[in-house]
Amino acid sequence: MARAHPHNTYVRVAVSPTFTVGSTVTITTDRSSYQVGDSITITYAGLPGFSNDWIAIASEGSATTSYAGYVFTGGQTSGTATLIAPAAGTYVARAFPRNTFSLLAETPAVTIVAAP
Repeated sequence: MARAHPHNTYVRVAVSPTFTVGSTVTITTDRSSYQVGDSITITYAGLPGFSNDWIAIASEGSATTSYAGYVFTGGQTSGTATLIAPAAGTYVARAFPRNTFSLLAETPAVTIVAAP
């Protein structure tokens, strides 16, 4: 909560409702294009810190319940995760808390192409 005090005094004239200040969750990939089977390094920060927070890769535009691979963060609020590039297509990396499908953050789309 925030409090208002006039003229540098301790006299309280107003109090706000209780509020929470949170961190911003960020997630990025190390490249914008991969070949099928490449390692995708995903960097994340600002997660809540639960052992079952997780990072996933999914087809761009798919439902949050859809994914092509995932890894739990083990309670780390920031770090990197490595996933293997799935079939050719356009994908995003996503961050979720507590083994839920409540999307916290998503990367711009990356392209995965078939190996030559």
